[in-house]
Amino acid sequence: LNVVVFGKQKNQYQRIQKDLEQRYHDLEKFASVVSHDIKSPLANIISLVDLLKEENKENFDEETSQYIEYLSQASHSLRNYVDGLLILYRSERILEKE
Repeated sequence: LNVVVFGKQKNQYQRIQKDLEQRYHDLEKFASVVSHDIKSPLANIISLVDLLKEENKENFDEETSQYIEYLSQASHSLRNYVDGLLILYRSERILEKE
């Protein structure tokens, strides 16, 4: 009787483990796609803000300069976050292969 119960539990555990692995791979794929899709427009934002700062810094009052700086910091912070996600999932893939 214990062998039968153990066998059922083992099968159930294996199904759950397989389901969790599939969900992890789906999440990994989603994070990768979203991260890459965010990077391109984000790079455009960063470039345009940098260009705006460089070409118009004499024309901005202090408040406008501060807003531009907030925008620059926030966009760089978001880029670092997205890069971190990509690094995390790449490192997980490397660990899986090893």
